[in-house]
Amino acid sequence: MSSESHPAAIAGSSKVDHRGAALVRSALNAIDWIARGIVVAALIGEISVVLTDITIRSLFTLSLLWSDEASKLCLVTLAFIGGAVSYRARHHTAIQFVTRFLPNGLRAAIAVAVDALILFVALTTLIVSFDLLAVAATSLMPMLQINAAWAVVPFTIGMALIALFALERLVFVHPRAAVLVAVPIVAMLVAIVAAVGNWQLVALDNGAALGVMLILFF
Repeated sequence: MSSESHPAAIAGSSKVDHRGAALVRSALNAIDWIARGIVVAALIGEISVVLTDITIRSLFTLSLLWSDEASKLCLVTLAFIGGAVSYRARHHTAIQFVTRFLPNGLRAAIAVAVDALILFVALTTLIVSFDLLAVAATSLMPMLQINAAWAVVPFTIGMALIALFALERLVFVHPRAAVLVAVPIVAMLVAIVAAVGNWQLVALDNGAALGVMLILFF
């Protein structure tokens, strides 16, 4: 009785896992489409502001005082939220001059390590962005008269999206065995770099610090 129910229980558990993974991927797809919509709106806004400002300058020799701030808001949105969307779609720039000569297994391990590093860097930057957000929230944009934190919000959202999409790759795309090996190694290297940076007994100039990081990561 137990020998027959055991395979059935495993099959049922597998179906639940697949259903849960499908729901998570569907939610991430929805987030991706929302982000794409925001990027398209920012692009349209940027083009509209620039063309309107050029037209008014040409016809009436006047200038929109708020155009510079509005343009910056659009550009920040395009840069950070658009960068997150590009990362998930694998449209970001990747240098494969060295890795293309490596065996497939080693190349896959490096890809896992890169995504793990992106996850740690994005999470660290996301945490730091909260302080920047708090500082910016204390002032207003001179022309638009809106909270200056709106210029930082796309940066914070972009880092959160990159971290989310990097985690998605590690969980759903890369082989689990490679992830279990690469992630702890990258985490250890990040911890070492953080310890070296905070170690008061080690006084490194910029060049030496860069050299240490390059040695640790490459």
